[in-house]
Amino acid sequence: MSLAYGAGRFVACADGGLSASTDGLTWTPVPLDARYWHIDLSCTGKEFVATGCITSRTCEVILTSADGVSRYQRVGLAAFDQVAYGNGRYVLSFGNAAWTWSSADLTNWTTVNTLLFLALTFDQGMFVAADADEGTIRTSADGVEWTEVFHPDQPVYISDLAYGGGRFVAVGGTNSGPRRAVVLTSGDGRQWSLQVQEEAEGLVRVVYGAGRFVANSEAALAVSEDGTGCRVQVLRGDEVRARRI
Repeated sequence: MSLAYGAGRFVACADGGLSASTDGLTWTPVPLDARYWHIDLSCTGKEFVATGCITSRTCEVILTSADGVSRYQRVGLAAFDQVAYGNGRYVLSFGNAAWTWSSADLTNWTTVNTLLFLALTFDQGMFVAADADEGTIRTSADGVEWTEVFHPDQPVYISDLAYGGGRFVAVGGTNSGPRRAVVLTSGDGRQWSLQVQEEAEGLVRVVYGAGRFVANSEAALAVSEDGTGCRVQVLRGDEVRARRI
């Protein structure tokens, strides 16, 4: 499942369709131009951007919507796992391909480097990304030249990044030993603190909206007011359990 927040609402992708919610509790289907096998969704701060997969092997339709619920329009062909917009430029990274693209209009793309980013966001005047090299975090002002700012002491992967409430939050999981979720926080995008959680699975997405961070794994949902040192609810089916991170 893919999850994004913008324009005052959450938008979630599941089973090839989209649904929207203003409170995370009541969801309404969002109409699309076709039925998709799979959708990856991001909110750039400028608009919602999605890759629509017509089949399991064809994930090259870019859709955009100004508010997440208005008509999604096809604007180009490209596949991506993460997309961010800032300083007049879109930066996009794609799954198993070891490169990152840049575009001013979501149509004409230029390869800018050979880094594989698993997580990507833009805020506070800079792009922040985590690559596939054991959770290394890099920053960039233009999406082209990148500087390494953090490398964890233990092997972890970072699957998503978000900014809100005056801090960056990254989520993922451990790469060795017992599988655990990890959460990293930073006030400036350069100095990071890593926490290994009790949960025996990694977190895959995190968004900030309505004054809180919401992160999900394949079978759980965690809610945090500030991403660190607060009470979190973890939901599994009809079970709700609170703990501290």
